[in-house]
Amino acid sequence: MATQSPSSPLPSRPNNQRESPAQYAQRAFTPVHIDTPQPVIRGPLVSTTSPSSSSTSPPPPPPMTTPTSDTAPPATDSLPPPSPPPELVPPQGEVTAAGVDVDIVIADDDRNNADQWHRDRIERKMRGEYERAGRHLAEIVHDNLDTPLHLNAIRIFGAKSTRPSFLSRIFAPYLSPLPPPSFLSSSFSPSSSPAPPPQPQPQQTLRTLLQATRDLSSTLEHFDLFRGVDATIERSDSVLAERDDVEIVLRVVEAPKYFLRTATDVGDGEGNATGTAKIRNAFGGAETIEGNVSFGTRTKSAFQLRLDTPVNSSTTTHADLSIFSAQRDLGFFASCHEATRGTMARLRTLTPFGAHEVAYEAVLRQIGDIAPNASMS
Repeated sequence: MATQSPSSPLPSRPNNQRESPAQYAQRAFTPVHIDTPQPVIRGPLVSTTSPSSSSTSPPPPPPMTTPTSDTAPPATDSLPPPSPPPELVPPQGEVTAAGVDVDIVIADDDRNNADQWHRDRIERKMRGEYERAGRHLAEIVHDNLDTPLHLNAIRIFGAKSTRPSFLSRIFAPYLSPLPPPSFLSSSFSPSSSPAPPPQPQPQQTLRTLLQATRDLSSTLEHFDLFRGVDATIERSDSVLAERDDVEIVLRVVEAPKYFLRTATDVGDGEGNATGTAKIRNAFGGAETIEGNVSFGTRTKSAFQLRLDTPVNSSTTTHADLSIFSAQRDLGFFASCHEATRGTMARLRTLTPFGAHEVAYEAVLRQIGDIAPNASMS
């Protein structure tokens, strides 16, 4: 703060003369020059001579002192130069250039390798989690294979075109037999003989139910009716179910019902055009209806219609019935035409001793259209 120095008094007035108000105001408002020392700014300074000096801590600042008339620096018209900012030390391995933009460019191969490494890492992590979960589930199942359970029902979802009677014959061997409709009347009627005691059923466990689930899935896939079979064991949701009652739930996806294919064969001086049509699961019991039509140069026309059905919902016993007709040109070696018409019934089965077949075929064969130059032999 600037103060008025005692060595610089205000302008004096003449002795024994009273000044007028105008003179007093002029004397009071006349500017007076007062010498003041220049301000001194002291503080910590950072050396910028070498990078090594920036790593060391700066020396502590000197104590602040109040400038006096004895220690004040001489008055000048210019301020001291400002202290430069401290240098930034770059991280290890990086190079900076003043006024130059540095771009890090990664090659496409390096980027692809990095992306592939990340994908492989995620895949390995997920595979490890799946394997751990699978091992944990296998341990739980292995420890409870002998747990007693009771199969209460078998349910199937997605079999919209299949008859319930056909599926019931497949599921019956795995379920406990139901009592006959006249069970109560035959038991309590005095005129009737006592009903025989029910046959004891083998104890069902988790092991036997898992085997039954695999057998059911294999049987349904063998009929070629479904493209996917998902089998699970779930707790029974019946209100009368007990604690150990479970159900086998099958979720299936039906295969396409209709199939059509055409083909053309040309070669060896002969040409044929054939067409095949098939209806899968025609009547809801795994029946197959297949028809073939063929036209050509030597085989003028041929037709066959065949019906194949499993016997009693069996995967190893099938019965089929077919009718056929054909017109063939034998002029290249016999100078005549041949016409055949017939039908065939067949029963096929597969046993541990091999495949067996019983068939009956009736054929009507006609030889006609003999060429005029045909020989008598």
